[in-house]
Amino acid sequence: MSYLIITLSASKTNMLQSLKILSPAPVMPALMLAHALDQELRKRHRLTLGVRSVGLIHLHCNPWVEHMENKDKGIIESHVVQRRAGCMFDKGDLVKPKQKGAACGPQQNSMQPMALADIEWVLLLDCEHDISDESIPQVEDMLGLMRLAGGTIRRARAEVFDTWTEAKNRALRAGFWIEDVTEEAGSKDPDPMLAILKAIGDPNTGWVVPANLGYALLEAPKTDRRGARDGLPHAFAENMIGAIRYVPAGTARKRNLSPSDLWRYGW
Repeated sequence: MSYLIITLSASKTNMLQSLKILSPAPVMPALMLAHALDQELRKRHRLTLGVRSVGLIHLHCNPWVEHMENKDKGIIESHVVQRRAGCMFDKGDLVKPKQKGAACGPQQNSMQPMALADIEWVLLLDCEHDISDESIPQVEDMLGLMRLAGGTIRRARAEVFDTWTEAKNRALRAGFWIEDVTEEAGSKDPDPMLAILKAIGDPNTGWVVPANLGYALLEAPKTDRRGARDGLPHAFAENMIGAIRYVPAGTARKRNLSPSDLWRYGW
């Protein structure tokens, strides 16, 4: 048994938790990154981590927001940075020039609905198998080829520890421990989404934000759906929005945390 600490920074990660909720908290993508890392290391280097659970620590985020002057109102407005592309986001054809013979420039093309952020996180992996220091370069190199919430991993540093106490203290040097408070928030109101919104605005609950914690299928997967990635079975699904709380690292260190307090993924 080993504990692997991964400190990483990722650029242009997706903040869209749903079509109407934004927060730089890629909880599910971080868990899936740990799962994918385990799979890829086994496939390419015959190195098995056996990831059982993952701890998440938020260090820093920088949302892609630009501040522009509104001369009519005399104020500075904040706008989420949007991109333009050669294709409409809801159509497969190129946008046609308005005038015959005119070039199709970027300003004539559709904006892509998105909300991005650069983030720095720490992942604390509880691994079933022992990991040697000699395997660290393979882990770091593999992370450099992967993505987090669609964002490019710019830098990743890995450390391995044999005991839970050493790993926990090392991971919680700074930042905010991320814990699930969905059940706690949902118990305060019969409407779960309303309960989450109330928890966000309640100063007594701490720094609480909404996050997508999974997906629920709306139909059985279909194997012949046009446009499915790599021709794999495809199904439409809906977001499962929950509530997470950011706990200061100093406060979290004083708690009697154990590996059972880490995040786990399931199917």
